Amino acid sequence: MRKKFPLWKNDGKPAVQFENFNRDSVANLIEAIKRKDLILVENKCLCNNEHEDADMVIAEKDRFGLPIPQVLCSKCGLIRSKFVFDEKSNDLFYEKYYRGIYTTDMPSDKFFQDQVNTGIWILNLLKQYLDVTDISNVVEIGCGAGGILLPFLESSKSVSGYDFDEKYLEYGRSKGINLYYGDFYKQTDNNKYDLIILNHVLEHLLSPLEEIGKLLPKLRIGKYLYIQVPGIYCISDIYKNPLTYFQNAHVYNFFEQYFRVFFTKFGLKVIYGDERCTFICQKVSEEIPDVKFIYDESLSMYPQKNAEYLLECKKRYDNELRLEKRNRLMKKLRYIACHLGWDKTKQYVRRIKERIK
Repeated sequence: MRKKFPLWKNDGKPAVQFENFNRDSVANLIEAIKRKDLILVENKCLCNNEHEDADMVIAEKDRFGLPIPQVLCSKCGLIRSKFVFDEKSNDLFYEKYYRGIYTTDMPSDKFFQDQVNTGIWILNLLKQYLDVTDISNVVEIGCGAGGILLPFLESSKSVSGYDFDEKYLEYGRSKGINLYYGDFYKQTDNNKYDLIILNHVLEHLLSPLEEIGKLLPKLRIGKYLYIQVPGIYCISDIYKNPLTYFQNAHVYNFFEQYFRVFFTKFGLKVIYGDERCTFICQKVSEEIPDVKFIYDESLSMYPQKNAEYLLECKKRYDNELRLEKRNRLMKKLRYIACHLGWDKTKQYVRRIKERIK
């Protein structure tokens, strides 16, 4: 199987369709890396794999064509970006480059409403597994414009959110949501919460073990942590081209069993978890384990399983692409045959064959 990898070579070509702002933002990011305004450093696996030379390169580039290899750990199966920004560069990336590449520099009504819809979905999920009347205050880290918090606010919860993009925060404040700029840990002092939300945040963190270790003391005992990331096993359902799943902003790419091991190591009770990596966890003890690495024997099967899954996703996409091209060609041939006759059709087919040679 190893001979079939990497599945994508580093040809510099993006796998996504750019709007103008995306293309310019990616170009600006590349220039910043070349100028050393942003510094890339090597990224290690969270299991402390001592045999990283056996890791498998899944892709030599990310969705934007950036030369940042995506690597599958030979010990635990976790997929990670081989290189990430150092801490200072990472802060600068999210302040100056991230929104321009992934969304827009300015928040929009649609963006905010999408967040609100996500908040409604989260609240309904929580109601299926928890007594939400037991939740009085909610905080979201990496809140953007804060739309996820609005359904909680309208349900009479005290809400607050933290992010590093002042334009998005100001938009949410105009909707009456308490949003704050900067580091959550530096601004909350000894405040404790009934529900902490990290929606599509954990995969962006350079040091997720350290971050969760700092986060849990802010959670009241018996209360809840909601986390969602785009798990790798959603690739076949959501992403047409599996390469579009991999992006430089994602430091680690998780899967369900990995998360179950992850949260258990931190002494959390998993109330709900699924293949798309949506998890509800409960803090059951004031004692926070000092977690240095994540590993359990149940993960030993995942290097091969995850590699086989990605290979199958790539094969399925390639087959769909070939079928789509074939259908376009047949449609064109039918048009030529109907309007110009079979002689012209034969000439067209010959030109195609010559081009293929």
